[in-house]
Amino acid sequence: MTLYEFLLIHYKPSRFQGRDGPEWGHNYSRNVCASYQDDLDHTGYACISRFESATNVPMKFNAALEIVPEREGNRINRMGNGRKRTETDAGISFNAPILI
Repeated sequence: MTLYEFLLIHYKPSRFQGRDGPEWGHNYSRNVCASYQDDLDHTGYACISRFESATNVPMKFNAALEIVPEREGNRINRMGNGRKRTETDAGISFNAPILI
């Protein structure tokens, strides 16, 4: 399975292929896929937020396209680019994760 096929399964169509066109760009879904590939190449994992997830549940997956289960009660809040959100990003730094 390719990353694109993985995202077709786990992404809301309206947030992925449904945006391919003149308004968002004809290659929108390919650009989203390339962004996820970049995250996988740099960190070894990527996250789909609950807003993009086909199940409305956030998910983390690794470069082998395996869903990584979150530890109960210890979910890390991450930005879309894979960086840990901490205290200096818009007043938040990128050193320590915020556990929620």
